[in-house]
Amino acid sequence: MDTEAINKDTMIEVTNLSVGYSHTAVLSNLDFTVNRGEIFVVLGASGCGKSTLLKNLIGLYPPIKGDIKIKGESIVSANIQERAEIMKKFGVLYQSGALFNSLTLEENITLVLEEHTDFPKKKKEDELPKIN
Repeated sequence: MDTEAINKDTMIEVTNLSVGYSHTAVLSNLDFTVNRGEIFVVLGASGCGKSTLLKNLIGLYPPIKGDIKIKGESIVSANIQERAEIMKKFGVLYQSGALFNSLTLEENITLVLEEHTDFPKKKKEDELPKIN
């Protein structure tokens, strides 16, 4: 099997991950991958560790142990600059919303592209979702 071809489509790879607070694990020994185009669901009762897992996946919390790779790059072992570059490759939208009320949806998205990319204006316009 061609592992290079498999890894090329792997967007998130979690290996032997334990997450929690201080040294108390909430979730232990997680292994999973999320591939390009795949829909992946984290489901569970209130308080079971869903938010803790997601905060680890986006680099807000350090895991107790294990590794998290985003498009092949470890967010766990990355230094501050490397982590910032990795984090530019994904976005997060919280349930309660994180949009500026004074801006339209398009302006909110454009703001992020202007602040975190060096895309030319045409590329930014192409990246915007088509809102009717």
